[in-house]
Amino acid sequence: MSLKKRLDVGVVNLYAIDPGPVQSAYCSLNDDSPVADIVENENLLMILGDFSPGQLIIEKVECFGMAVGAEVFETVHWGGRFHQTWVARGCMVQRIPRRAVKLHLCRTSTAKDTNIRQAIIDLYGGPITAIGNKKNPGPLYGIHKDMWAALALALTWRDGEVYQAKRERLAWDANLEAFIALRRQST
Repeated sequence: MSLKKRLDVGVVNLYAIDPGPVQSAYCSLNDDSPVADIVENENLLMILGDFSPGQLIIEKVECFGMAVGAEVFETVHWGGRFHQTWVARGCMVQRIPRRAVKLHLCRTSTAKDTNIRQAIIDLYGGPITAIGNKKNPGPLYGIHKDMWAALALALTWRDGEVYQAKRERLAWDANLEAFIALRRQST
């Protein structure tokens, strides 16, 4: 299903952006079916206006104590513009640092882009199932370059939300069991 079609039916509600100084990669994640692209930053501002309301994840630029150039500052600027555009629509934005993505998908902060790409492919069942080929494309067919980073952001946030919901459910269950035990003791 095309991105336009998915937007029209209101299915997509999780978006992630890997900002860049001139172009940015974005990904919309519907269940396990990502749709991604790399576009000029000005165009992405307009595209954000066409998305159905939902959660936006933007990669947070971190300082590693090294000198940075104009490209890094321009990337931060565009991340802020995307954030501002989304919040102005009344939608939620969360920033996730690259280190958190590495730790989540690869279990190490020293992971490289190729490690992250491989971890995502493994999550989707290996290269034949995940990517496929032109005749039998998998859900990741066509994902390339910085689109992997945008997809990694979306997966990290989604998995974190699932984990948080499980933790809250476990805490609720524990509180309920404690309440029942107290009620039994008092009767």
